[in-house]
Amino acid sequence: ITMISMELHVASATAWTGGLGAVVVLLAANRALLAHALPRFSTLATVCLITAGVTGLINGFAELLDKFTMDDAMFGTGDLGRELFATDYGLLLIGKMICYGVIALAGAHIRWRLLPGVVRRQPTALVGWAALELGVMGIAFGLAVVLTRAAVA
Repeated sequence: ITMISMELHVASATAWTGGLGAVVVLLAANRALLAHALPRFSTLATVCLITAGVTGLINGFAELLDKFTMDDAMFGTGDLGRELFATDYGLLLIGKMICYGVIALAGAHIRWRLLPGVVRRQPTALVGWAALELGVMGIAFGLAVVLTRAAVA
């Protein structure tokens, strides 16, 4: 299950990041095309946001829980909170969750505040907000690389 979850996580994150970058770079100067493409991409981005969030939680906590033994579960010696807040792996997970929250807020701002103006072909701050979202996505990708090399314990 975690293998499939990881594949979905990577596919959704790359589709979301690459799609946002392509929409902004290729279409930002053409308001007519942007007004046509951005609403469609926004739907895809929402699906990717949900997929990446759910699969990220599944994968991250599966790694943390995997180190617990049956004895830990039976005798209560395992402490998930300690693993999350006191290990490098847990702190990296928290960093990715913070990035996810910032990305989700930036995406929500684009979708609910800027998209109506884009559809009406009005000037908006889309490029700035997309740059923020892409920048934080870059940080999240960096954290993901480090996370693959971090020891769980």
